[in-house]
Amino acid sequence: VHWYISAGIPALCGVLLPFLGYDLLQARTWNRGRRNLWTIVVCYVGLHSFSPHKEFRFILPVLPLFCMLAGGHVQQFVERRWQWVSLSIMMILVIPNIIAVIFLGAFHQRAPIDINRSITRRVQQQQQQQQEQFKEHPPTTTYRVDYLMGCHSTPLLSHLHVPGCSFDARFLDCSPADFIGIMSPELSISKANETLLSVLGYVEVERFFHSIA
Repeated sequence: VHWYISAGIPALCGVLLPFLGYDLLQARTWNRGRRNLWTIVVCYVGLHSFSPHKEFRFILPVLPLFCMLAGGHVQQFVERRWQWVSLSIMMILVIPNIIAVIFLGAFHQRAPIDINRSITRRVQQQQQQQQEQFKEHPPTTTYRVDYLMGCHSTPLLSHLHVPGCSFDARFLDCSPADFIGIMSPELSISKANETLLSVLGYVEVERFFHSIA
């Protein structure tokens, strides 16, 4: 229940967290508008805390409210008498965030996108060969792509676009039914985890069923 408070909100707010903490200490001086904003935040985060499935993106809608609550305190901090000290502290807080934005936006977990680009390049090469062979009416080809990766770890069809062909993209099932054994009583782990434990076995089974289909 405490995950959003102990992990979600600190990760979401980042450098705004000390200012939000200071605002909470000023609770007795809140006006009606500020009190209403905190009421919305508490109700929203509180209701989501009872859900067993928690993700950072679920509390993103309250980030603008946090910015509004912390904005006044940030301005007061910057406009203090020792302005150069305040600006130095702000730069120390901002520079790591800029580095994180560059790293997370350009390098972190970019492999799935690079894989799709590699698949697209290979398909384009085959398409060029088919166009040379069938100059007037090249056939529409369907390519099957099996992603042996963790659930939701690939952009899938959003990065698979080649004119004149279609993709049959398949990914591993990690639905809750597999975890609790509803679909298959003998299964105690998801298909994704089962595949990661035996990749070669999964490939052989898929090849067998594909050959008789």
